Amino acid sequence: FQYLWYHTDFKKVNISVLFLNNGMPYLVENEKEEIDYSQTTGSRLVFKNGALSIDGAAYLQTGKIADNSVNATYFSANINYKASTYFNTSIGFEMLSGKDQNETSTAVKSFNPLYGTNHKFNGYMDYFYVGNHINSVGLTDIYVNIGYEKNRFSAKLTPHYFASTASIYEGEQKQDNYLGTELDFTLVYKIYESVTVDAGFSQMLASTAMEVLKS
Repeated sequence: FQYLWYHTDFKKVNISVLFLNNGMPYLVENEKEEIDYSQTTGSRLVFKNGALSIDGAAYLQTGKIADNSVNATYFSANINYKASTYFNTSIGFEMLSGKDQNETSTAVKSFNPLYGTNHKFNGYMDYFYVGNHINSVGLTDIYVNIGYEKNRFSAKLTPHYFASTASIYEGEQKQDNYLGTELDFTLVYKIYESVTVDAGFSQMLASTAMEVLKS
């Protein structure tokens, strides 16, 4: 792959711009290897003003994968606010485009995070985007972070609302887009400068549509 990345900082606003040309090999008639290229283009902006910070990103994927056209999108936004010395809160969403399960075209409409940090996003239970996102129904993730930190101790609670961005079907029957709610709770205690103890609990409250999607 080849990429072009630009970043600049202003007084309260940071801007990053990315262009990535990503090549993937595929076999033609199980004999000859070809390479198709897809392009990921977009930008991320961050605004900071005292205890408030707001960030947003938008990306478009185009090109070809295994001789199939690509048209996929990604959007995200977050509002972060440090409510006090010890408490910080945030609310945000991610939306990755997907493809209806009853669509017969070979076009690629599902956004691919490619080399993303999979385990950092979309819940600790890794129901999404850890090797199971290719040509799927996409994802809308709406979440809230509530964090507390004092001295050596910190805690965080993150509820996620998950929904597909494209349609899920069981046979001929269209399912509701709501996939489920995940609750992630973590505790951290710093024993020494280089030693910490982490504990966590996660619960997925899945819908019927999630059962259909995950078989």
